[in-house]
Amino acid sequence: MSDDPGQAIHGLVQEYDEKAIITEIALRAAAMSKTAAVASELNPEVQEDAEHLGIKEDVLELGGRIFRRVERELHEVICGNSAEDKKDRDSILKATGLGDIALGTALYTALTASLGLAPAVATVVAALLIKRIFQPAGAEFCKFWGDKITKRS
Repeated sequence: MSDDPGQAIHGLVQEYDEKAIITEIALRAAAMSKTAAVASELNPEVQEDAEHLGIKEDVLELGGRIFRRVERELHEVICGNSAEDKKDRDSILKATGLGDIALGTALYTALTASLGLAPAVATVVAALLIKRIFQPAGAEFCKFWGDKITKRS
């Protein structure tokens, strides 16, 4: 697997549907709780599967909860107006028209550097953001994204 975050995220966007990405968020979080070294990997080989961690719906719920928590924080970074988030906001907004690899790299950087996510989780969260928010919304993504967050709350 690639050690480039943008490439790793692009691969997830291309290969996984939203449900699989949400499951992967939970699986990676669970694997990190057992083996700390997993946290630093972009594409860790997770030994557990949803059935062994518990009922598959519970795993989806856990992945969804992790995503929603991070999603709100990142929405504030990208769509807010805080001066301390300007560098991340500008980087992500600049990358929105450059494709999955550039956008994935910008999201990954904000998720790890500004929000403190482990690389193992940041890659799958970035992939889900691209698939769920950035691809369908285009240039109107801040309004679209805010509306989505409100509906899921």
